Amino acid sequence: MEKILKKNEYCGEINCPVRRTLSLLGGKWTLLILFEIGENVLRYGEIKRKVIGISEKMLIQELNYLV
Repeated sequence: MEKILKKNEYCGEINCPVRRTLSLLGGKWTLLILFEIGENVLRYGEIKRKVIGISEKMLIQELNYLV
């Protein structure tokens, strides 16, 4: 039996909710940062210690992007 998939009319558009979400969360460090700050309010130094391997430059860029 062949499944027929309905084409989502938003898939090709720039304002597609899935595309927008993936563009926000698509960074290498974004989900790790969100995981760490999801439950508690953390200071910059605390985030830097908890997200192992991230450089200071990348952390600053990711935090600015998330604001």
